[in-house]
Amino acid sequence: MSNLNRVQAGIPEGGQFLEATKTRPNVSGLDIDGRRLDVDQYDSVNLEPFDDFDEARVTNVGGDEHIIVGTKTTDFAHMNLGNEYANAPQEEKAAYLNARQEVVSDFINYEYGSRVSLGHGSDWAETPVVFWARANGELGTVEDVPNDLRHNTKSDSFSGDVAGDAFADRDTFEDKLAARLRGYDKAPLEQVPMEKYRVDHISTEFTSALVSSVDQDGNQLLNPESEARLREFAGSWCQRHSGDLQEWAKDNDASPRTVGKKLAKAARGGSGFHQDCGDLNSKVIAARLDSSADELSDVDWDLEPDGNGDLTITE
Repeated sequence: MSNLNRVQAGIPEGGQFLEATKTRPNVSGLDIDGRRLDVDQYDSVNLEPFDDFDEARVTNVGGDEHIIVGTKTTDFAHMNLGNEYANAPQEEKAAYLNARQEVVSDFINYEYGSRVSLGHGSDWAETPVVFWARANGELGTVEDVPNDLRHNTKSDSFSGDVAGDAFADRDTFEDKLAARLRGYDKAPLEQVPMEKYRVDHISTEFTSALVSSVDQDGNQLLNPESEARLREFAGSWCQRHSGDLQEWAKDNDASPRTVGKKLAKAARGGSGFHQDCGDLNSKVIAARLDSSADELSDVDWDLEPDGNGDLTITE
């Protein structure tokens, strides 16, 4: 698990229960005759699970102020969060989500309001999502309390999205989460220092590979202005993705010759850095390197002979 702290299951963010809280027995059946629920100060009462809440309880946090908490267990591990994710082993999925748990938590808060938080999950197959609501004064009957929790949170919307019961013009929970993770995964890792000779070498191999792709005989030269533009792009790309290259190099050949050739293939729309081996995180980095070639430049990668017969970039 990551060292980042997630909110403890059943404890709403910003409204933590006191450590001295005592727990009463389950109150199943107490509302047979409409009996009102009464919780002593700083005590908690467990409620029977209802609807799709796996756990629920009420805590008196002082005076007549109460917090109602309900937990829904969600399986993130088997959601459709992208092709690479879907085919990864369970432990890789858990590691991937652990590294992005703040992204997942922020997404849940954004979509379903401030009164929801992500709980602890060992492997993300049974991860608690915790909803909470405040109540002042009399709580009402045991039946009223769950209704208060549902009506004062977006828990029903969450359940509908997870189950895929949303309206036709709305994405499901996994669709929206997958899109959020894709957006996060497009951002390069933090840059690291990169030697100039290595950047120059990658740039040389990059331009050479592009020329070779359109000049099989090797008889044509690259227009000097076009060559300068290509080298500038390659150099900028190397700096922007220096952190990605450093991480990618842990499991791959990251020699300047290899990187230059793969970048050239990616720039032409191919899968230069794509790999079938390696863990999920490595594949995410490879996909980012491939997709970055077009995103970082307005260069049209078609090279055609100019008036002097030299290959030049066509606009």
